Amino acid sequence: MRCKKIAAVLAAAALMTALSVSAKAPYQDISSLADRSAVDYLYDNRCLNFVTTSDFLPSQIMTRSETAQLFYDSMANFQQSAAVYKDIVTQKEQDAITAVMKRGIMPAFDDGSFHAKDLVTREDFAVMVYNYLKYYHLSDTDSVVPAYADESAISPKARVAVQVLRSKHIMVRSNGMFQ
Repeated sequence: MRCKKIAAVLAAAALMTALSVSAKAPYQDISSLADRSAVDYLYDNRCLNFVTTSDFLPSQIMTRSETAQLFYDSMANFQQSAAVYKDIVTQKEQDAITAVMKRGIMPAFDDGSFHAKDLVTREDFAVMVYNYLKYYHLSDTDSVVPAYADESAISPKARVAVQVLRSKHIMVRSNGMFQ
Protein backbone atom coordinates (compact mmCIF):
# COMPACT_ATOMS: atom_id res chain seq x y z
CA MET A 1 0.00 0.00 0.00
CA ARG A 2 1.19 3.48 -0.82
CA CYS A 3 1.83 6.14 1.80
CA LYS A 4 -0.71 8.90 1.80
CA LYS A 5 -0.16 12.58 2.56
CA ILE A 6 -2.25 12.37 5.70
CA ALA A 7 -0.01 9.62 7.10
CA ALA A 8 3.00 11.80 6.41
CA VAL A 9 1.48 14.80 8.07
CA LEU A 10 0.34 12.95 11.16
CA ALA A 11 3.67 11.17 11.53
CA ALA A 12 5.64 14.38 11.10
CA ALA A 13 3.42 16.15 13.62
CA ALA A 14 4.03 13.37 16.12
CA LEU A 15 7.77 13.78 15.64
CA MET A 16 7.81 17.49 16.32
CA THR A 17 7.31 19.34 19.53
CA ALA A 18 3.94 19.19 21.26
CA LEU A 19 1.07 20.57 19.28
CA SER A 20 0.18 24.12 20.12
CA VAL A 21 -2.60 26.42 19.03
CA SER A 22 -1.97 27.14 15.36
CA ALA A 23 -3.50 29.15 12.59
CA LYS A 24 -6.02 27.18 10.59
CA ALA A 25 -4.61 25.83 7.35
CA PRO A 26 -6.52 27.22 4.36
CA TYR A 27 -7.08 23.87 2.65
CA GLN A 28 -10.69 23.39 1.66
CA ASP A 29 -10.76 19.60 1.93
CA ILE A 30 -9.61 18.91 5.51
CA SER A 31 -12.55 20.03 7.64
CA SER A 32 -13.53 16.41 8.32
CA LEU A 33 -10.05 15.17 9.28
CA ALA A 34 -9.97 13.66 12.76
CA ASP A 35 -6.62 15.29 13.54
CA ARG A 36 -6.93 18.59 11.74
CA SER A 37 -4.74 20.18 14.42
CA ALA A 38 -1.71 18.29 13.05
CA VAL A 39 -2.26 19.76 9.60
CA ASP A 40 -2.78 23.22 11.10
CA TYR A 41 0.41 22.89 13.16
CA LEU A 42 2.51 21.83 10.19
CA TYR A 43 1.00 24.54 8.00
CA ASP A 44 1.61 27.20 10.65
CA ASN A 45 5.24 26.08 10.94
CA ARG A 46 5.74 26.16 7.15
CA CYS A 47 6.24 22.42 6.80
CA LEU A 48 3.69 21.96 4.01
CA ASN A 49 5.29 24.12 1.33
CA PHE A 50 5.00 21.29 -1.19
CA VAL A 51 1.18 21.61 -1.09
CA THR A 52 0.61 24.31 -3.69
CA THR A 53 -3.17 24.17 -4.22
CA SER A 54 -6.16 25.19 -2.15
CA ASP A 55 -6.81 21.50 -1.48
CA PHE A 56 -4.62 19.38 0.77
CA LEU A 57 -5.59 16.11 -0.96
CA PRO A 58 -5.05 13.82 2.06
CA SER A 59 -5.50 10.66 -0.04
CA GLN A 60 -2.99 11.62 -2.72
CA ILE A 61 0.19 9.55 -2.76
CA MET A 62 3.36 11.53 -1.99
CA THR A 63 6.40 11.58 -4.25
CA ARG A 64 9.97 11.26 -3.02
CA SER A 65 10.48 14.97 -3.71
CA GLU A 66 7.44 15.97 -1.61
CA THR A 67 8.56 13.66 1.19
CA ALA A 68 12.06 15.15 1.14
CA GLN A 69 10.55 18.65 1.30
CA LEU A 70 8.36 17.68 4.29
CA PHE A 71 11.35 16.38 6.26
CA TYR A 72 13.56 19.29 5.19
CA ASP A 73 10.99 21.87 6.28
CA SER A 74 10.55 20.14 9.63
CA MET A 75 14.36 20.16 10.08
CA ALA A 76 14.49 23.99 9.96
CA ASN A 77 15.93 24.06 6.42
CA PHE A 78 19.52 23.11 7.20
CA GLN A 79 21.92 24.75 4.77
CA GLN A 80 24.74 22.84 3.15
CA SER A 81 26.62 22.42 -0.09
CA ALA A 82 24.19 21.03 -2.61
CA ALA A 83 24.85 17.83 -4.46
CA VAL A 84 23.50 17.78 -7.98
CA TYR A 85 21.03 15.05 -8.86
CA LYS A 86 20.42 14.81 -12.56
CA ASP A 87 16.63 14.52 -12.24
CA ILE A 88 16.09 17.55 -9.94
CA VAL A 89 15.26 20.89 -11.54
CA THR A 90 14.89 23.54 -8.83
CA GLN A 91 17.38 24.71 -6.23
CA LYS A 92 14.68 24.34 -3.56
CA GLU A 93 14.40 20.63 -4.38
CA GLN A 94 18.20 20.28 -4.47
CA ASP A 95 18.52 21.83 -1.01
CA ALA A 96 15.82 19.63 0.53
CA ILE A 97 17.00 16.43 -1.09
CA THR A 98 20.66 17.02 -0.26
CA ALA A 99 19.81 17.76 3.37
CA VAL A 100 17.75 14.64 3.96
CA MET A 101 20.12 12.38 2.07
CA LYS A 102 23.24 13.65 3.87
CA ARG A 103 21.54 13.04 7.20
CA GLY A 104 20.63 9.48 6.22
CA ILE A 105 16.88 10.07 6.26
CA MET A 106 16.28 9.11 2.63
CA PRO A 107 18.35 6.59 0.69
CA ALA A 108 20.48 7.46 -2.32
CA PHE A 109 20.42 5.72 -5.69
CA ASP A 110 23.57 4.46 -7.41
CA ASP A 111 22.63 5.91 -10.80
CA GLY A 112 23.14 9.56 -9.73
CA SER A 113 19.46 10.40 -9.61
CA PHE A 114 17.01 10.90 -6.79
CA HIS A 115 13.91 9.43 -8.45
CA ALA A 116 12.01 12.54 -7.36
CA LYS A 117 8.71 11.58 -8.99
CA ASP A 118 8.67 8.02 -7.64
CA LEU A 119 5.81 7.39 -5.25
CA VAL A 120 6.61 6.57 -1.63
CA THR A 121 5.32 3.28 -0.27
CA ARG A 122 4.12 2.91 3.31
CA GLU A 123 7.19 0.78 4.13
CA ASP A 124 9.54 3.35 2.55
CA PHE A 125 7.92 6.12 4.54
CA ALA A 126 8.22 4.10 7.76
CA VAL A 127 11.96 3.70 7.14
CA MET A 128 12.32 7.43 6.43
CA VAL A 129 10.46 8.42 9.62
CA TYR A 130 12.58 5.94 11.58
CA ASN A 131 15.76 7.44 10.06
CA TYR A 132 14.48 10.90 11.00
CA LEU A 133 13.99 9.71 14.58
CA LYS A 134 17.49 8.19 14.58
CA TYR A 135 18.98 11.48 13.41
CA TYR A 136 17.43 13.18 16.44
CA HIS A 137 18.30 10.26 18.78
CA LEU A 138 14.64 9.39 19.32
CA SER A 139 14.55 5.92 17.79
CA ASP A 140 14.19 3.88 20.96
CA THR A 141 11.10 1.78 21.50
CA ASP A 142 8.53 3.57 23.68
CA SER A 143 6.05 0.86 24.59
CA VAL A 144 5.12 -2.71 23.90
CA VAL A 145 2.14 -2.95 21.57
CA PRO A 146 0.56 -5.87 19.76
CA ALA A 147 2.13 -6.85 16.43
CA TYR A 148 0.36 -6.04 13.19
CA ALA A 149 -1.73 -8.91 11.90
CA ASP A 150 0.21 -8.72 8.62
CA GLU A 151 3.64 -8.39 10.27
CA SER A 152 5.07 -11.29 8.25
CA ALA A 153 4.35 -9.37 5.01
CA ILE A 154 6.58 -6.45 6.06
CA SER A 155 9.94 -6.57 4.28
CA PRO A 156 13.01 -7.26 6.42
CA LYS A 157 14.51 -3.84 5.54
CA ALA A 158 11.49 -2.09 7.07
CA ARG A 159 10.69 -4.39 9.99
CA VAL A 160 12.66 -2.57 12.74
CA ALA A 161 11.40 0.81 11.53
CA VAL A 162 7.79 -0.38 11.57
CA GLN A 163 8.18 -1.90 15.05
CA VAL A 164 9.63 1.33 16.48
CA LEU A 165 6.96 3.49 14.85
CA ARG A 166 4.25 1.17 16.13
CA SER A 167 5.69 1.44 19.66
CA LYS A 168 5.50 5.23 19.37
CA HIS A 169 1.93 5.07 18.03
CA ILE A 170 2.96 6.54 14.67
CA MET A 171 1.45 5.07 11.50
CA VAL A 172 -1.03 3.00 13.48
CA ARG A 173 -3.98 1.50 11.64
CA SER A 174 -7.25 0.94 13.43
CA ASN A 175 -7.75 -2.46 11.77
CA GLY A 176 -4.53 -3.86 13.26
CA MET A 177 -2.84 -4.15 9.88
CA PHE A 178 0.21 -2.32 8.55
CA GLN A 179 -0.79 -3.06 4.92
